[in-house]
Amino acid sequence: MIQLLHRIRLLSRYDHALRCSPKAITALLGGAIAAGLGIAALAVLVLFLWTISPYSGGGPGTALHIAAALWLLAHGAELSRSDGLTGGTVPIGVTPLLLTALPVWLLHRIAAQALAPDDAAAEGPGGTPVLGPVAATGCLVGGYLSVAMAAALYTADGPLRSAPLTALLYVPLVAAPVAAGGAWTAYGRPTSALPNWAPPQLTRLLPRSGPSVALQAAAVGFGAVTAGGALLGGGALAWHAGAVGDDFHQLTGSLSGGFAVLLLIVALVPNVALWGAAYALGPGFALGVGGAVSPAGAYGYPRVLPHFPLLAALPAPTGRGGGSPFLWLVLAVPVAAGAALSWYVSRSAVRHGWSVPGTAAVVVLAALCCGVALALAAVLVAGPMGTGTLSRFGPVGWRTGGAALGWMLAVGLPGTLGARWWLLRG
Repeated sequence: MIQLLHRIRLLSRYDHALRCSPKAITALLGGAIAAGLGIAALAVLVLFLWTISPYSGGGPGTALHIAAALWLLAHGAELSRSDGLTGGTVPIGVTPLLLTALPVWLLHRIAAQALAPDDAAAEGPGGTPVLGPVAATGCLVGGYLSVAMAAALYTADGPLRSAPLTALLYVPLVAAPVAAGGAWTAYGRPTSALPNWAPPQLTRLLPRSGPSVALQAAAVGFGAVTAGGALLGGGALAWHAGAVGDDFHQLTGSLSGGFAVLLLIVALVPNVALWGAAYALGPGFALGVGGAVSPAGAYGYPRVLPHFPLLAALPAPTGRGGGSPFLWLVLAVPVAAGAALSWYVSRSAVRHGWSVPGTAAVVVLAALCCGVALALAAVLVAGPMGTGTLSRFGPVGWRTGGAALGWMLAVGLPGTLGARWWLLRG
């Protein structure tokens, strides 16, 4: 009993030091400031459009409400708006990724500054550690989520409403990895071996610098796939330039309207790249309930598609089994991405003197990370754009990630081992 009371007393002292730590307060405030700056930046843009629009309704409060809702949409939360014709509710679930770049950049920068280690405050009274990097990152995410919850409650009602449950789900999924990346930057981007909690079999198999090389190679593969998808999307837009221009002029009745549509198109450019990447990987993307666009064919389009410039670049329906005439050009995208990943890993393997099993393990880890990243990105760029047939738009996350994993393994594993043998032979 005496030992139990002693441990409880030590725990209470540690919790008190944790709560009173200036590091915890700095992290909490940093997260709240990052969220507040993101909402403020969007509010400036929305207020500017509200000011120059000749058809603006409501007041500045409505503009601020829309800015908070758009900030939640940038994290993947689902929004809904009122339909003026039917009086119903229309869901909006597709996240413009360029809109996501702003809060992600702010959170990463502030996390890299607020979570920097302070040697003077590394230990509390009696040598007890006050706040470690994991706890500090949790405090920063907690401050960020507190503002997100306030924004979700603020936008629960109005012309553009958010779904608080989706905000609770998606905002932490975006904020936690970004804050962890900021903490990794704050601690000097360490590239040491796996952490202590990793399985010993994995520790013995992977080389010491293997995890960091795998993450970098996954980023190379991800960038190559999305760059290829951007080229496919840009080529489709150029091919259907006439239809794209007609839809743009139909949507813009004023200068402010044209500027708003242009901003929306720019914000959706990364979405087009990921839709093109999903198309090149094979699964393609859904276009309404029962509709799909993939190299195997385009079919099941909704009767009435929204008149939007980016949708005008879709291929004409070919039916099931009506493959693309540019199939070999499309398949060159994942092959090139796997080759880029294999070349990056093979050079690191020769430089560090890795064995064949260690090199193969790094390739598998890089392919897995690339597949997970593409799956999460596909989830963000997919969602409903209306009711009925328009309730499904975009790629399916697990299919896109699984296809990326398969391509990276099929091309990257033999390519890495072959390039490693060639470099060692030379």
